[in-house]
Amino acid sequence: AAFMAIGAFANVALMTRGWPFLPALLASAVITGLIGMVIARPILRMSGIYLAIATLALSIIIEDIAIIAENITGGVAGVFAPAISLFGMHIDRYATPAAFYYLCLAVLVLVTLGYANLLRAPTGRAFIAVRDSEVSARALGVNVARTKTLAFSLSCAVTGLAGALDAHLVQAVNYESF
Repeated sequence: AAFMAIGAFANVALMTRGWPFLPALLASAVITGLIGMVIARPILRMSGIYLAIATLALSIIIEDIAIIAENITGGVAGVFAPAISLFGMHIDRYATPAAFYYLCLAVLVLVTLGYANLLRAPTGRAFIAVRDSEVSARALGVNVARTKTLAFSLSCAVTGLAGALDAHLVQAVNYESF
């Protein structure tokens, strides 16, 4: 939820400052991925109940930051997502629900194809090796900490994409949305 909030607020903030939809969508994914990369190092050193507590604490911290960062997030009142203008079409959840559905479907297909291609690459094989056995992956020369951080960061970036699309789905986003 915390990373969905980051993606949603980043997308809406960029679009209200004049960015077109696609660059704002990609930038919100990059911003969320970078924040995830910074957070991944300390969080991924934990396991079990400590990891669960850290993720709960992260969502509470993001909620407080969303209230404090009023110029970006609108504070307690929140912000309204502007209408999407893409290739000369105006896409709105209520006015053109089919177009919004196909936009979300296109993002889903692109992300799925990207992940499928990533799993065939050496990085994807490192992901699989770490998932199966960290000790064996380390013995094969895989940098486990870097691989985990990259996987966490990519996951956060995709979650940021979902948050950006969710902001346009609900059209009004505040700290309670997440």
